[in-house]
Amino acid sequence: MRPTSVEVLRGIRRSLLETILPQIGDPFIQGQVQAMVMLVDSLAMTWDSEAEELRQDNQELAELLTRAAPVLTDFARSREHRDLLHLASRAQTVSAHDSDSLRLSELAAKHRELEAVLADLLVALEELAARNPVEPLLVIRRDLYWALARQYSRRPSMHRRDVTRPASQMAGRS
Repeated sequence: MRPTSVEVLRGIRRSLLETILPQIGDPFIQGQVQAMVMLVDSLAMTWDSEAEELRQDNQELAELLTRAAPVLTDFARSREHRDLLHLASRAQTVSAHDSDSLRLSELAAKHRELEAVLADLLVALEELAARNPVEPLLVIRRDLYWALARQYSRRPSMHRRDVTRPASQMAGRS
């Protein structure tokens, strides 16, 4: 199908730079248009690979949480640690529900869900490591940090604030 999505984005970029920007006299508005050009460039660069990379990231996190859940459950039961038992259950539940969808919105929602469990789990593992460093839990903690580091280095834009909303809205002000 012509034009492709990337070709459309490049056309928007060209129009912004060659037609619109030269007509703007206000330096602030020029800066805003230049920022839009950078966002369009970013979209064009990631368009083809974004869904597959996000699917792979989700799969990696789900596999880690699936492997971690039984270890966490065993440890939590042996120590009667209810909070950790709840986290193990959440890890198992969130990693078990997988979708074949390649829609970016669904993949991103799943990623946020996996990361939320991962963040809570890392906080709990940090607290446990400080009080009672147990080897299987330290291994899980290390593996989770390595996975996050790989994902953040591969796709740093996924982990920045939402640039489509003004900062005032991000802070809860409207």
